[in-house]
Amino acid sequence: MIAVLTDSTCDLHPDSAKQLGINIIPLQVSLQQRTLLDWQEIDPDAVYDHMRAGGSASTTPVSVAAFTERYRELLASHDAVISLHISGKLSETVRHAQQAATQLGEAGRIQVIDTEVASGPLAELAIVAREIGRAHV
Repeated sequence: MIAVLTDSTCDLHPDSAKQLGINIIPLQVSLQQRTLLDWQEIDPDAVYDHMRAGGSASTTPVSVAAFTERYRELLASHDAVISLHISGKLSETVRHAQQAATQLGEAGRIQVIDTEVASGPLAELAIVAREIGRAHV
């Protein structure tokens, strides 16, 4: 069985992702003095509301440690992981995913892909990857 992992910039609602069998790892969203997990502690509407009110927001990529932990969890119950992420031109997330796969020594079981996109197109790629993974069971 193949697991599909993407990051929260895909903007798939967590309930939809779960129903589709797609695993999501969150980026961190910083709003002034607070740092929150994207889609877990804050949703995009709240971020946009904050910005419309004049506040600023930024994101922090998923850490190598968080990827390492998630890969271990997924590989315990799956043969392989397809890990699709936000463009490396926009975030260090994909680079951190690659570092985690290398550190685990599981590069043969973890395929990290820089999708070169974000948001809806990233969600679409994750859905397609999930369907391909199911077809090869």
